Amino acid sequence: MKDLRWREAANCVGVSKSDYNTFFPNEDDVKRTRWDEAFRFCVDCPVRKPCLDVALQRDGVDDRYGMFGGYTPKERRWLRRGLDHWQETYYPRLERVRNSD
Repeated sequence: MKDLRWREAANCVGVSKSDYNTFFPNEDDVKRTRWDEAFRFCVDCPVRKPCLDVALQRDGVDDRYGMFGGYTPKERRWLRRGLDHWQETYYPRLERVRNSD
C-alpha cells in the first residue's frame, strides 16, 4: 500500500463540504469558473506533484471527475497520452487565477 500521508499537507484538507464539491463539479457545473475555483486551492499547494502523480496512476480507474494536482480530467487524459493540449487550458486558467487576487 502506498504512503499517502502527504495528503495531510494539501491545501484542500479540511475544506467544507461545499468547497469540497468545487473539486467535483457535476456536468451542469463544468464551466470555466468552477474549475478556476478548484484551481485556487491547487495553484500554490505544497503537494500538487504527488496529488497529480496519484491521479495519473489511475489508468484503470474511472478518472472522469475532479481536479487533482491542479489538472482537470481532460487535461490528465492528455498528459497520460503525452499530448501537449493540456497547456491550452491549464496556462490560461493559471493566468486567470493569479490575476484575480
